[in-house]
Amino acid sequence: MKSNEVVYPKSASWAGPIALLAAAGAAGLWLWRTHSAYVPLGPAVGLLVLTAALGVVWLYRVRTARHLFVAWDVYAKQELARAERRLHSASVTSARAFSQSSV
Repeated sequence: MKSNEVVYPKSASWAGPIALLAAAGAAGLWLWRTHSAYVPLGPAVGLLVLTAALGVVWLYRVRTARHLFVAWDVYAKQELARAERRLHSASVTSARAFSQSSV
């Protein structure tokens, strides 16, 4: 029988973490450059907060996707086991009916 196994998407795609790391690096560079000068730090702090918020959302979505895939796998295994039981009980019933009709 051919396997219907699904290849799940990579939970840690590199685009998300690299973008967040680049944003955090830009904010850190901005803060380092403005350390001795009087420049409003609002944009840099805002960038750090935005990076943290996006990181939390990204991790939440990855976790949710993992849970969803696990739930689908459990459901599929239950359905396969149920189908196997039905197949087995149907073959036993038909064999029993065949043996009684031939007597």
